[in-house]
Amino acid sequence: MNKPKRAENHTSKVLGDLLREITPQEQARTDKRMMLAAKIAQAIEAKGWTAKKFAAEMNQHASVISKWLSGTHNFTSDTLSDIEEKLGIELIALQEREWKVTKVVEYHIVVTGSSPLNSGYFRPVTPQPYADSKKLIKSYLPMPDANSGAQFQLRGIELHELFIAKPAPGTNPPAQFNFDLTIECNVDAPQKIVTNSVRVRIKGESSDQTLGSLTCTCIFSVANFDELVTMKTETYAEVNEAFAEALNSIAVSTTRGVMFGALKGTFLHYALLPIIDIKGLKKNQPPQN
Repeated sequence: MNKPKRAENHTSKVLGDLLREITPQEQARTDKRMMLAAKIAQAIEAKGWTAKKFAAEMNQHASVISKWLSGTHNFTSDTLSDIEEKLGIELIALQEREWKVTKVVEYHIVVTGSSPLNSGYFRPVTPQPYADSKKLIKSYLPMPDANSGAQFQLRGIELHELFIAKPAPGTNPPAQFNFDLTIECNVDAPQKIVTNSVRVRIKGESSDQTLGSLTCTCIFSVANFDELVTMKTETYAEVNEAFAEALNSIAVSTTRGVMFGALKGTFLHYALLPIIDIKGLKKNQPPQN
């Protein structure tokens, strides 16, 4: 009986030379195209559409949509405008928002996750009784107390930064990733908005080199803003603790999905952000001016 052959790593001097010839400007353009593709893909998913449905809405062939979502397409301004109108999102900001932002608090945590390529990752798990599922969800997704009457909705999701380091030819993905998370909470009192920006730095088993990074911002409209946010001064505010934990949970979960879409098919395909206990975040309060 013939034993299956193990996959071998192959290197190419030509490929290595080509990668080294990529200029910083070309890399920046590539990163921006990938960010656009990730934002479009996320907006399609948020509307509950398939790529086929989006193609029909845009009156385009499925092959065109696949090219748009590949992260390599060079969009025209007219095409981006059409996509913005159809999906109800903003891809190119021609005017700066007139937001009066007050920084509230910054959170930080470092977590470790194993690549699915690691042996033992797909171990069978004994299903837990349904009775315990609510307790499990509650422990990871804290929500404001029902009596607090928090009234808020997700107004927008923005991908501000996407960086993927170029690995040396023949380099295998790490068996383990370290994720350095920073969550910054800001408020805009006049518009009754709270924003949670999650920045993730992805490192390998060694923390010496950053393999990639991403910043995702969730924008929340809060109807009863004054009940949940206390403006101490024009530059300092406090947010209800339970409400802040709920927004952090939503922001981290959203960032996990954005990361998967943005990194899919790349060297960091298996850099899956682990489930995080929000109560374990280290809080850094800004100075009260």
